[in-house]
Amino acid sequence: YKLYKEQNSLSEALKYHEEFQKYSDSILNINSYIIFEKFEVERKYKTESDRINQELNLMHSTGKKLKILLLSTLFAFFVLLIFVSIYIKKSKIAARQKNMIEKQKQIILKQYERFKLLSMVASHTNNSIFIMDMAGKIVWVNNSLLKLYNTTHYEIFEQAQADFKKLTRYSDPEEIFKSCIEEQKPFKYISELFIDGKKLWIHTEISPIIESDVIINFIGIETDITSIKNAEHEIDKQKKDIEYKSKLLEIYNNELKQQKEAIVAQNEELK
Repeated sequence: YKLYKEQNSLSEALKYHEEFQKYSDSILNINSYIIFEKFEVERKYKTESDRINQELNLMHSTGKKLKILLLSTLFAFFVLLIFVSIYIKKSKIAARQKNMIEKQKQIILKQYERFKLLSMVASHTNNSIFIMDMAGKIVWVNNSLLKLYNTTHYEIFEQAQADFKKLTRYSDPEEIFKSCIEEQKPFKYISELFIDGKKLWIHTEISPIIESDVIINFIGIETDITSIKNAEHEIDKQKKDIEYKSKLLEIYNNELKQQKEAIVAQNEELK
């Protein structure tokens, strides 16, 4: 709960808080039941003791005393059975609770280790990564995204209110979410961006995060492909330049051919 709360993932934090509350309530109910059982046994013991004392006062003969002794022994055995039953029940419940808590602990530890590895990868990758909820609100970004856009966490989460639908450069943001939800596959697009007077080309891929066949979040990965685009433009430029030079060469060859034919004709006339 604390881990997800620190990561600002309130939905996950709430889920584990509810799990904790459920176990706490369960343990409280068990303790209350045990206390109630204890009071009930003590009440029965006191009632039976009072009854036996009354009989002791009325009994004088040896036979009656033996009967009282037998009743006392049976009553003590009965009380002992109750206490043993309560102890066994309490031990089983405690063991079951301990086993459940241990399993939950192992799950949380595995999730935490997985989270640390994913966080390490996401924080050190050159790709810009952000996570948003089902409403399109950005809940986490990595440092590469801040570096790419030359911005800060404050500017993203406070000033722009972390609304992807306002920040995206795609013409129809609803189309992105509709595609991810209905088709459950990534949505890709390329956009232009100007930062400090410099033109950048950004490739964006929005993918649904699915757990147990349910979409819980969206993850966005943005890659600066400016160098690739510049290389494509350079290739196109060189291609057009080659085509232009090829046409010039073709024209020049045609002129040479015509000149050659003219020279051959002149030579024929001279002959």
